[in-house]
Amino acid sequence: MPRTTSTLLEKISQSEAKIKQLKDQRNKELLNIIVKYNALGIDDSLLAGFFIFVLNPQNKNDPILKQFKELAVTSKTPSRLKNKNSKAIKTTN
Repeated sequence: MPRTTSTLLEKISQSEAKIKQLKDQRNKELLNIIVKYNALGIDDSLLAGFFIFVLNPQNKNDPILKQFKELAVTSKTPSRLKNKNSKAIKTTN
């Protein structure tokens, strides 16, 4: 019986480590998306997931939230494109 208990505990710890790794990876991806698209290209479900993460009291002191706060302080509001031939998406009928 002790062998089964130890293997279960090992599996649990491996699962917890994997969850932490996936959360860290997701946080990096979110930050990259927000920085790359200046928060304009985020779809609704991703944004909703981000808000759920932010509003969770367990994530209060998460490092990614501190990075977002720093980003908010240092970034400026995006302006509209002035050149019509630049990277703006053109629609055709």
